[in-house]
Amino acid sequence: MSVLPDPYLTVAELAVWLSLTEKAVRGLVQRDAIPHRKVGKGLRFDRTEVEAWSQPPGVVPKPIPAGNVIRGRRKAGVGSLTAELKALGYR
Repeated sequence: MSVLPDPYLTVAELAVWLSLTEKAVRGLVQRDAIPHRKVGKGLRFDRTEVEAWSQPPGVVPKPIPAGNVIRGRRKAGVGSLTAELKALGYR
C-alpha cells in the first residue's frame, strides 16, 4: 500500500522548500503575496499554486515530484531552492 503525499505544505515545509524563514513566509501571507489557505488556526500552501506563483510570467512550471519537499528544518545557509531544482533537472 502506498501513501500519497499531502499536496498542501505547512509554513515550516514551505520555508524549507523556499529557503526562507517561517517569519518571512508569514510576512508574505500577511501581505497576501503568496497563495495560501487558512485551515483552522493554521496555514496551508498548495504545492502547484506555489510552483506557479514562483515562476516568471509566461513560464509553465515543470511538475516537481511531491516526495521531494524536505520535511523538518535545515541549518541557515545550507541548500537552496535553486540547488533542489537543479537536482531535479531544472536549469
